[in-house]
Amino acid sequence: MSNQRSEIEELEMIRKLLILGLVRTGLTQDELGAALGIHGTTIGRMFPKGLLKDVAKRS
Repeated sequence: MSNQRSEIEELEMIRKLLILGLVRTGLTQDELGAALGIHGTTIGRMFPKGLLKDVAKRS
């Protein structure tokens, strides 16, 4: 069970890294949410407040 949990956590971290990379390319939370089949605000809740805006600005 512990191994399965760590694999799930690892996949979630990979998902977050991919989202951050796509934010750097200029995609919005709403665009990412639509592509993932979730609401754009859910994307924002996955990260500390302001992080996505900071990442987008640095692009």
